[in-house]
Amino acid sequence: MKPINDIPISQIIPGKNDRTIFDESGLRELADSIKEHGLIQPITVRYAEDCKQFEIIAGERRFRACKLLGWQTIPAIITVLENEEASAITLAENIARKSLDPIDEACAYQSRIESFGWSIEDLSKYAGTSTIHIQFRLKLLKLIPEIQKLIRGGNIQIGYAQILADTNLDSNFQLIAFSKLRDNPKPTTGWFRSIVSELKEKQDQGILFKGPLFDETYDANEFKTENIPQPPHPETTTPPKIGRTIREILRNQMAFWEEAAKQWDSIGKPFKRNECKSAAQALTKALSKGFTKR
Repeated sequence: MKPINDIPISQIIPGKNDRTIFDESGLRELADSIKEHGLIQPITVRYAEDCKQFEIIAGERRFRACKLLGWQTIPAIITVLENEEASAITLAENIARKSLDPIDEACAYQSRIESFGWSIEDLSKYAGTSTIHIQFRLKLLKLIPEIQKLIRGGNIQIGYAQILADTNLDSNFQLIAFSKLRDNPKPTTGWFRSIVSELKEKQDQGILFKGPLFDETYDANEFKTENIPQPPHPETTTPPKIGRTIREILRNQMAFWEEAAKQWDSIGKPFKRNECKSAAQALTKALSKGFTKR
């Protein structure tokens, strides 16, 4: 086990962090937790290029929280790492903690492809996530900056953003798709897929849209998704009883939860998808045990 050293905070500098936005309220909550319970996990640093300072490899949020508390020193593990090794550790920590917004996450993958020539498989190994997830995130970088900003702020659900990114629309058609999504009070993923498919056909046919489509003074807070109806969920929804027999009703309810799981998956909510899957599996077990012979 590597020794832990108390290092003066004044001698520590941030490393190349994938996170571009640090939530102040979140840092304050972390600082309050550290104040009450202490710093359970030390930060990891390496010597900076000038060998007079230490560069953070992992734990910049902890470092910032301790600065808020006015600490003069911080427990740290000093390690010797090359740039690529340090980058791998930083990526693994950020993805494991799910601390990056989708755009920062995509930029983190892209920067390692460009800096170290990593493949999708390399990224998957170091980040501990699937190659498909990484490919989906990288596609978000095809979206224009205005829409990326909305994704960062949570003003577009990731499922809709992924549909838009997957279609390879140019900037004008992206804005048209966004405006249709913004103006629909009750959008669904199926409806939005049809919209972007129609726009892709028009783009492929060479149909052009001219003129400013995105108001530079647009306030991202105007587009919120809190009021968009969510897919069914076991905690909030009772599945319909459709069928002549109990067995038929349970089969239909099982299909109901399977469809709900697909809807949650399409908007980037894996935990809720899994809960719907569990509801469907419980019904499957009931059928397989012969509880319903009528």
